[in-house]
Amino acid sequence: MNSLPAWLILVPLLLALLAALGDKAGPRFRSALLTSGACATALLTALTLTALRQTGPLSVALGGWTAPLGIGLRVDEFSALFLALLSFGLLAAILFLCAARPLLKGEAPLLLLLMAAGHGIVVAADLFNLFVFVELVSVCTAALLALKRRRDNVAAGFQYIVYASLSGMIFLISVLLIYGATGQLSMAHIAEEIHGMPPRLYGAATAGLIVAFGVKIGLVPLHFWQARAYAAAGSAMAALFSGVMLKVYLCALLRVLWHPLAIGRMPGETVAGTLLVLGAINVLVGHGMALAQNNLKRLLAFSSVAHVGYILMGVGAGSRVGMIGGLYHIVNHVFMKTGLFWAGRAFIRHAGSPDERRFAGAAAAAPLAFAVFFAAALTIVGVPPTGGFASKWLIALAAHERYGLWPILVIAVGTLTSLAYYGRIFRHALAQPDPAQPQTRLPLRPLELGIPVLAAAACLAAGLGIRWLLPWLENAAAALGFSF
Repeated sequence: MNSLPAWLILVPLLLALLAALGDKAGPRFRSALLTSGACATALLTALTLTALRQTGPLSVALGGWTAPLGIGLRVDEFSALFLALLSFGLLAAILFLCAARPLLKGEAPLLLLLMAAGHGIVVAADLFNLFVFVELVSVCTAALLALKRRRDNVAAGFQYIVYASLSGMIFLISVLLIYGATGQLSMAHIAEEIHGMPPRLYGAATAGLIVAFGVKIGLVPLHFWQARAYAAAGSAMAALFSGVMLKVYLCALLRVLWHPLAIGRMPGETVAGTLLVLGAINVLVGHGMALAQNNLKRLLAFSSVAHVGYILMGVGAGSRVGMIGGLYHIVNHVFMKTGLFWAGRAFIRHAGSPDERRFAGAAAAAPLAFAVFFAAALTIVGVPPTGGFASKWLIALAAHERYGLWPILVIAVGTLTSLAYYGRIFRHALAQPDPAQPQTRLPLRPLELGIPVLAAAACLAAGLGIRWLLPWLENAAAALGFSF
């Protein structure tokens, strides 16, 4: 059972090699192999979660080499939350991608490598191997963006790799600072030695890690690559990047800050308070930029920037309620953003353009897609009783308790702004089309309809099922050192 974390990486890695060898076999083979990999990792994740419940945290030292020499992997209640979101989110995204269009040559191996590296980030127990997996995800993401070989895609891929290279360099320098001061790379060993680290080195390493992961999650002003990348990527691929893979970087950031760097146990509130301020800036800038967009995919990209801000405001409150609210918003965002991208794809196909001003008649042409988009939008705005409302409420309570009224005002402004631009999309989609142009319903395959419907149902269930989710979120927060 203890070897399960390793198999979460090895299975998609081996399938990626097989997919690369058989990449010329045709789109059906590629789709079957990719779907098999997603199903296998989802099954392994279910087995891992079962073993975690029965025996407690799972740890494995690959090759029998223990820290600080060996590669350590660990699954506890915190990583279990993100394993579930990643594995089952990838399964849904890949099923939708395979149903929406034939896979391009090279996509199956890259997606399987992305799957292996994503699981590696979640279960990594030392900083160097975390760095390796983060870089592998970056390379796969850039390649997937550029794979269509269109000018916009190649430019977006190149821009992403420039930002990712900068992020990787800063990450590696931060790891070197920590290793130089503690002599350790294992997160557990660093946590024991971190109090002896000189304050200036500690501050530089912490700031470096926040900046490095800030590039990945779209922290203002390091967020400009996201809109171009999501606009160049197809809607199905953009949903994968924003709805699923973004959460992997958030997992790594929270793990590194609260476990080896132990910011929750350090005197003062400098780091946590900085995260809250940065999150507030993301909320205002992200929603403001989204309001100014007419391109649906760029709008959703800037919306992701804003919702990263809500998450950072929650965890930056530095309390039990705030961490639970931030983790809850991460869970909600998986369902909300994937549902919006998947349903929005039908609007784009109807209009022949991502420009929302051309969406007239989209609601009539794809009524089920419109219903999914409507449900996901209600959740992401934060209308009761959806999960988006509950997570924002917890974040607001925690931030108000520590910092007063201004965080609530930021959340309120962000919520009203998002209501304005999603309401604008509804108005365009419900508008009567030009009577001179014949209107027909879009032919959508069952999985193109069924998976977005499941995402919309999950948006509503996450709010109504908060009592079921709360113990899971509390255990995840406790694994980071929050007591109850």
